[in-house]
Amino acid sequence: MLPFISFSQSNFQPGYIVTNQGDTLKGYIDYRERSVNPVKAVFKPQLDGNSQVFTINDCTAYGVNKLETFQRFVVNISLSSENSTNLFHGLDTSVRRDTVFLKVLQSGENVILYAYQDPLKKRFYILDRHHKTPEELKRNIYIRDGNRPIVVTDNQFVRQLQNIKRRNNTNKAIDERKWIAIRYLEGDLTKVAAEINEQEIVKAKLAATRFFIGTGLNISKAKYSGENALAGDGAVNKSSYLPFLTVGIDLFANPAVKKIIYRAELSFLMGKYEMVNSFNVGSGTKVKSIKAEHVFNQYTAQLTPQVIFNLYNTNKLKFFTSAGLSLNLSNYDKNTGKNIPIINDQGQTIIINEEDHLELIKFNYSARFNTGLVFNNRLELSAGYHAPSAVTQYGSYNIVVQRLTFGVNFLINKD
Repeated sequence: MLPFISFSQSNFQPGYIVTNQGDTLKGYIDYRERSVNPVKAVFKPQLDGNSQVFTINDCTAYGVNKLETFQRFVVNISLSSENSTNLFHGLDTSVRRDTVFLKVLQSGENVILYAYQDPLKKRFYILDRHHKTPEELKRNIYIRDGNRPIVVTDNQFVRQLQNIKRRNNTNKAIDERKWIAIRYLEGDLTKVAAEINEQEIVKAKLAATRFFIGTGLNISKAKYSGENALAGDGAVNKSSYLPFLTVGIDLFANPAVKKIIYRAELSFLMGKYEMVNSFNVGSGTKVKSIKAEHVFNQYTAQLTPQVIFNLYNTNKLKFFTSAGLSLNLSNYDKNTGKNIPIINDQGQTIIINEEDHLELIKFNYSARFNTGLVFNNRLELSAGYHAPSAVTQYGSYNIVVQRLTFGVNFLINKD
């Protein structure tokens, strides 16, 4: 069911379609996160009405109000690779001509800046008021052969932008040092387009981040593995049930959809562990049963970067899964062993009874997987699995800690 939930779900937002006849149809557009430019738009005149598919041949433009706008053009598309493992030897000027939807990034009286991304790379286009068709802002990365081949980046787009600025801002001088520093990035190019249009950058109204705070139950257990009496048959490893606290920040890949979220989470956890087993020593009539026991307390600060994917995504309800890597920094106390068999340097088994007989490491890491529900973009309920992580570094045996967490987070949204 998960692929069905993920790919069949719609997200209709107020928008419009411009037909080939120049008519503007107002209604709702199915707005989704995507990695490449679209080739069609799904449209509804009313939310409860039937949907229509407008392909790139059926409309000249479409938009989702206050979120994004696409316009159709026939343009040249550069084919040079920017992948470091697949660079061309020499300047690659190959292009293909195609009909595409270009995404509007910045619009004004003098120029309109567009973006176009396909599986090969992301490109930027600019439409000067003196022209009818956008031209690609070109950057070419290639290998220049010679005695010592080197990678060269030809930033032709800087020269293109300088020429456009001279045509449109005839009374303003160009700071050459400033323009050489322009990068082939959406933020830099949007600022340049706004400057040519003599406009201020309009900041996004949707918040790209949010904070959260939460608490929950940490169910954890420490276990011996390897060659140790506490790892043998009959070993009892008591589970620890203690609360935890968590705070963090979310970064939305697309704030309007919130389908993919990058999360950094800091948690504070405790665990009280007890491992018990019985073993026999001696031989013949002198066999004696001894009860071995090891207890310790663990206090952990855990930093977890993770990626969240909302499989079901509406404003009222979201169902998500996430994966990440937990970085654990721990302190310990009451690290006490009783009747613990240890093999010494001479290969002899000795029985010890003392505190801090084992060195427990302060740093480790573990994979973490979560799933849960979000209600009204405010309340998050989750269940998490933390893969076992070793807290010792011995050759013949180890102690690992594994966790299950059940939490509730309160989401602090800016919008």
